[in-house]
Amino acid sequence: MMEKRNENEKVTSHLAVVMMAGLIMVGVPISSVLIMLLYSFFRNIEKSIEPAINLTSNV
Repeated sequence: MMEKRNENEKVTSHLAVVMMAGLIMVGVPISSVLIMLLYSFFRNIEKSIEPAINLTSNV
């Protein structure tokens, strides 16, 4: 009975390690893609705002 419980603990800890590794492997690329998207999004906003600023400064 005790051996069975110990076996289950090993399996659950192994699953936890695999899940953590999976989360890291999935999360890192997704977060880097999100950061790249946000960066390009803000660059586009900056580019669209710049002409407006130039127009107001010329007046």
